[in-house]
Amino acid sequence: MKIQDKIYSDYSFEKGVITSKTINTHHKILIADHCNIHNLIINHKLFKKKLITACEIPINDFFLQTQITGNVLLIAKNTQGYNELCTVINTAWLNYKQSNNLAVKLKTLINKNHLIILSGGYGGLYTKIINNKKLCIKLTQYFKNTNFNIEIQRFNKYAFKESLHLLKLGQLTHTRIYATTPVRYKNKTDFKQFRYKYCIQKKLYLQQGKIPTRQYKNNSFINANKKIQLFKDCLQYITDFTHITKHIKPHILKNNIATNNQFTRQSQKQLKHNLIKTIKTNALLRKPQYLKRINKELKIIKTTKFAHYFLTTSQIVKWAKSKKIQVGPGRGSCASSLIAYALKITDVDPIKHALIFERFLNKKKTAIPDFDIDFCKRNRAKVIRFIKHHNKHTHVLNIVTFNKFLEKNTLRDICRILGHSFKFSSKIINLIELQQIHTANAKIKKIIKIAQSITGKIKAIGTHAGGIIISKNLLPISIIKTGKPQHLSQFDKHSIEHLKLVKIDILGLNTLSIIKEISRDTHIKINFRNTNTTDKNIFKLLTTQNTTGIFQLEGKGITNFIKTYTVKTFKDLTNILAIYRPGPLNILKDPTSNLLKTLPIVKKITHETKGKIIFQEQIIQIIKKITNYSLNKCDILRKTLSKQQTTNHTHHQHFIKHCKPPYKTIATKLFVELKEITGYSFNKAHAVSYTYITYITALLKVYFKLDFFIALLNNNYKNIKKITAIIKNIHHNKIKLIAININKSDYNNRKHNNKILLGLKLIKGLGKKLIKKIIRERQKKKFKSIIDLVSRFKKHTLNKRTIQTLYYSGALFKLESTKEKCFKQMNFTLKYRDTINNYKPQQLAFKSSNNINSNRNIITELVLEKSSSGCFNYLYKKLLNKIHKLVRTKYLIAHYKHRIVIGLLLSKFKTTNTYEYLLETDTINIKLQSPINIFKTVKINTLLACLTRGMLIKKYIKLNE
Repeated sequence: MKIQDKIYSDYSFEKGVITSKTINTHHKILIADHCNIHNLIINHKLFKKKLITACEIPINDFFLQTQITGNVLLIAKNTQGYNELCTVINTAWLNYKQSNNLAVKLKTLINKNHLIILSGGYGGLYTKIINNKKLCIKLTQYFKNTNFNIEIQRFNKYAFKESLHLLKLGQLTHTRIYATTPVRYKNKTDFKQFRYKYCIQKKLYLQQGKIPTRQYKNNSFINANKKIQLFKDCLQYITDFTHITKHIKPHILKNNIATNNQFTRQSQKQLKHNLIKTIKTNALLRKPQYLKRINKELKIIKTTKFAHYFLTTSQIVKWAKSKKIQVGPGRGSCASSLIAYALKITDVDPIKHALIFERFLNKKKTAIPDFDIDFCKRNRAKVIRFIKHHNKHTHVLNIVTFNKFLEKNTLRDICRILGHSFKFSSKIINLIELQQIHTANAKIKKIIKIAQSITGKIKAIGTHAGGIIISKNLLPISIIKTGKPQHLSQFDKHSIEHLKLVKIDILGLNTLSIIKEISRDTHIKINFRNTNTTDKNIFKLLTTQNTTGIFQLEGKGITNFIKTYTVKTFKDLTNILAIYRPGPLNILKDPTSNLLKTLPIVKKITHETKGKIIFQEQIIQIIKKITNYSLNKCDILRKTLSKQQTTNHTHHQHFIKHCKPPYKTIATKLFVELKEITGYSFNKAHAVSYTYITYITALLKVYFKLDFFIALLNNNYKNIKKITAIIKNIHHNKIKLIAININKSDYNNRKHNNKILLGLKLIKGLGKKLIKKIIRERQKKKFKSIIDLVSRFKKHTLNKRTIQTLYYSGALFKLESTKEKCFKQMNFTLKYRDTINNYKPQQLAFKSSNNINSNRNIITELVLEKSSSGCFNYLYKKLLNKIHKLVRTKYLIAHYKHRIVIGLLLSKFKTTNTYEYLLETDTINIKLQSPINIFKTVKINTLLACLTRGMLIKKYIKLNE
């Protein structure tokens, strides 16, 4: 009797800790990870025909007015079954995206003829309704036209009780019953490891009472005899699991495009047609040397069947350039391809720079080569949208990455769930770093042991920085909800390479955004392939160490390194970018490769790099010269040597055997030296590509200095350290800056009279939407004061923090004659802004005096006069307008504390009759006392200030004419 192990690997996250390498391969292997098949391709490689393709799927639905929740096990019978399994997984994740519920409805499992459905055992479909016999029967009958089976488990007393009910149910409904044993950890002793991992991922504390891991006890591997003992009382009712496995046909996951010969032939034909069309219009490509290289590359592409990959990438780059999106000259080894250069995927001439195509693609390369393309960072999202729109009938997904438990973080997590302080975890980490674990007590040693057992396990999923998959095959997806939901392929980049799916790295480079902005503002066309790379002014700039803002040359270390390494040519610059890394610098300081350097052939190859072996291409050329290897084999050996593991003895012997006669005697020494250097060598194609970007940024700094710095400020405004360094360099280059001005500054920094007017975006804390609102309001009418600014926005739009941010950035200084006045006005505004924005006058009435003898407009005249407290000017206009609408008279009335000030102001205040009345009560019946002429004793400016302050109080008086 075969009772199957139901394994939950560490890809089930909190539900398992088993890794694929620890699984015994003597029997059929069923891995039932929760709602994912992340490790399916890895397991296919390991277990091959012994693997059963399966997945545990959560159910959440209502059936006969009863909620059904639990997990079912789905097993794919064949390739169609795999596709149906992917459909169900994708449905669950799409439900999660829409309703935050990772589950499917019962109807999703109907008409899935190539899937075998098991009820899920304990925690499955029947667990929560096991006592409702009728409902269980109805639910079983619902699946009568599918490959539905009952699954029983007996790892604890609750599962045992449930199994008894399910045995009866199986007999009543004539449904097959299969027995399984859940396996979440290898041995019983690993339960603690599982428990800690569960608590970390569920964010639980072990000291908070009972943790729901008891249900997972006894979920380890058990031998066949113990399994029989568990189910000995019901073996006659259980179906042998081999009944399922014999119906499963081994299926190999393949890329339909890669195996479609007709599609491959069409792609090759189209690629050749595109090349012929390009060659006709390009004289350089018609040169014999170039034609020979193109034919050679075409043969390799035909052999590897990767023509469609070149066409797809070409289409993306062509679209981006047509939309004026700045594209990089190349990245990685793809710049080694002349066909990529001819199709305008890259802008680096591989023949001019002696780049080897086999470094990118060779006949024995089975994985699809990487086309890593840099785009302007601002427009990267547009490119991805185009790819998705253009490939509507295919699946365009981001690539998943797996975050693992790291040693330090795991230690902190374990200390946290045990209730220990952050200091305690830091103490443990210090002991490990100082290698003093032996001095620790038993408690600390136990924590370290647990952390080590969890370290390296899968913790969570993430998104690959730039990887995009384009596939016509149905792929299982996961969804991450960070900001906008992202659809990820459940297969990582290694699995994708195995499937030979089209993978393109769409990367955003900030420097390309800077180049594009300068190109737009200066109306110059920047073309990497037609750039003059011999301009002495550019190399002169580099030697002066004035390299702020120049791509890859901004750090102090590299600017100091340039002093010791003369830069006179484009090749010198390429060498510097390749050398300035920890590995090569150490090799140069302490060279052990003396034998290689003495060889005449090596001296020729390293002539451009001044006798130093820097590039991977140089190592390929050296191996080619001293052995009988083809370029393909040279690159394969280089890759083998670059791995930091112990060198395979067979590679060593093979190298000695194929060495040319002059080098046979020193072959072992050469092999050792090559291994040492290869680990630190750099990809020349990548170095050359990025040197072009470095050169262009230096060119822009030399000839378009003002625009260069403006673009730098615009594209680095979120990085305070960079902004500080840029401003320092602007002063060093004797360029004047104009401070931020709320009435002049735009969103971006801009040119103004050969100076740089700083933009509002540099103010940290102001959002783009708010800045745009301020600019729109300013376009109607410029701001006269802080009060004017505040009064034109709602309180929640321009809050206290925002006003203070604007003040301390200096954006408001020009609204007043001095900073002191500006500061006073800001504080005044913040104190009384509710009165300014929300004033509702309380109407009071009393008899007016007889001194109405002027037809002049008091409000206009009052605003014209400038008082010593100039920050109140706008307040006059705002409040008086409100009073004027209500009062409709020439009087100005203010209520300040217990005083009413009534003023009649005549032309330019030469004649002023001012009357002051004392209030005896705050009610409507106001008694007036004797009028006093205070004009002789009070200066007019003081009086105006008094009136203004008075108007800020809540009560205003309406006069009856």
